[in-house]
Amino acid sequence: MARKTQAQIEFKVVTSEFTSGIKEMNSSLKTMNNELKLNATQLKGNSDNVDLLQQRQNILQRELEASNQKIEYTEAALQEAASLLGENSREYQNLYNALLQAGTQQQAIQNESNEANRELEQLGDDTNAFSRLNSEIEKQQQELNELKQDYSRVALEQGESSTEAQELASRISSLSTELRENQSRLREAESSADQFDHTLDDL
Repeated sequence: MARKTQAQIEFKVVTSEFTSGIKEMNSSLKTMNNELKLNATQLKGNSDNVDLLQQRQNILQRELEASNQKIEYTEAALQEAASLLGENSREYQNLYNALLQAGTQQQAIQNESNEANRELEQLGDDTNAFSRLNSEIEKQQQELNELKQDYSRVALEQGESSTEAQELASRISSLSTELRENQSRLREAESSADQFDHTLDDL
């Protein structure tokens, strides 16, 4: 086995946090995928159950959050690979392919989320505040994903300190804050609904 170069050793050290983060997100995504399988089984023959569809949408939103975090870790490691080892290195190519796969996975989750939202709307839930908030979160997530892809491209081409990269970073920061606030509102609404449900059980 060939001995690792100093650059490869340094790369492994500086990206250890990213590697650990990617493994953690993969584990979370696997768990949530199992939750989706259970939800899909519950929906069979019960496809018009709003509670189950909203549960599915919630799982998918959590998957999108984990997928987004995984992409951020992968992009960070990819930039380190480019800086320390060069774009022709095996490490860079592996991470680049991993980033493409993560993007494909994220788009598949987004498509499922869109479909779940459409099913809710077909059941007449589109006027509900819960549904509107889900739709807003969905649009913000989509826009955020596009902004991050643009930032990654510009940062690699022009550098992180370029004017365009800084403008994109500012928009990403602002939109991320809005998205987190909406996701917090959604979780609070779901928690309140669960508490109300338990209260009815006690009557």
